Amino acid sequence: MKEEISLKELLQTLLRGKGTVVKITLIVFLISAVYSIIIVKPYYTVGSLMYIDFQPYEYSKDYMQLYDDFVVHTNLELETFRGTLKSYPLLEEVIEDLNLDTKKYSPKSISQSVDMNRLSDERLYGITMKESDPETGAAIINALSDKLVDSLKDWEVKLIFEVANKELLQQKKTAEKMVNEALKDLEAFMKQTPSVLELDALIPNYLNKLAALKSQEIDAEIRLRKNREEKEYLETLNLSSDVREALLYANINIASSEGEISMLKESISQLEEEIRELQLDLAGKSITYDNLHRLLEVRKNALQEISDKYNASYISELNNAGNLVVSVVSRAYVPSQPDGPNVRLNLLMGLAAGLMIGSVVVLFKEYWNKEPKGMDYSSTAR
Repeated sequence: MKEEISLKELLQTLLRGKGTVVKITLIVFLISAVYSIIIVKPYYTVGSLMYIDFQPYEYSKDYMQLYDDFVVHTNLELETFRGTLKSYPLLEEVIEDLNLDTKKYSPKSISQSVDMNRLSDERLYGITMKESDPETGAAIINALSDKLVDSLKDWEVKLIFEVANKELLQQKKTAEKMVNEALKDLEAFMKQTPSVLELDALIPNYLNKLAALKSQEIDAEIRLRKNREEKEYLETLNLSSDVREALLYANINIASSEGEISMLKESISQLEEEIRELQLDLAGKSITYDNLHRLLEVRKNALQEISDKYNASYISELNNAGNLVVSVVSRAYVPSQPDGPNVRLNLLMGLAAGLMIGSVVVLFKEYWNKEPKGMDYSSTAR
């Protein structure tokens, strides 16, 4: 029998076990408090703001749009700058210049805590770091910003185009593969019999045959009508031997014409059915052919566009298109308040978790105590 528990009984059960709920809630609350206040150290987020732009030479202003299309809009520029920022040689210089504790700070640890992102303005970049010591964090970010300026100010943009070329070359290979796949699909479809071209040539022949059969049917119906008229005329005459012989031939001609018309109608019906099937087959294959041909053209156009970009980018790599203008817009400062952990939120979550766990324990104990003692579960299972 299925037991139903009312809301009143549920609340009464929780009230009876309120001591257990309170104890468990306090334990979980204390654990979250110890974790948030003692175990987890507060961390601060420090950051600087940099301006990085491409300055083309007078003779290479046409590369400006190319730079925007290939580098800025595809995040290749950001990945290149981020890789430079997190390079171990640069980080080792910062550790040495700031005389940092090598046991606590290493190129690997700083690389994991430092990040660089582009802001809404595509020429502004933010460098951020999470650090338990805000003064050291600010010093590291400022030193990194200065090192990045020194590293990038003498860069020629063709170095970035090298990265763009690798990406575009990979895209070109993928596009070529997709074109070849579409071409193979179209060729395989064209080898099917009957093909679209064969159906295009076959249907007119069938239509000509149908027209000829219908013309023969009309001729046979004309002959049948003349034979019937001749028979009707002979039946009005005196039945002499000549008339009887003429009637016999008229009946034979009528029967022959009727048989011919019947066979022609059957042939016409069969031919019309074959033409309908051919037309349906042609319509379906024409749609498939159009779709495959359209897909091939789309992929060819995409390949051509990528090839044009790759060729232009390759030329840009060979030529010195311009330099990067790099400057620190805003240096990192020491924050007064930590960004984490959020002690208040953690305590509230601990309080809520404690209440939930305590309630579940009380309800489970109540359910367990209500189970019949000594019940043979093996017999009920059978």
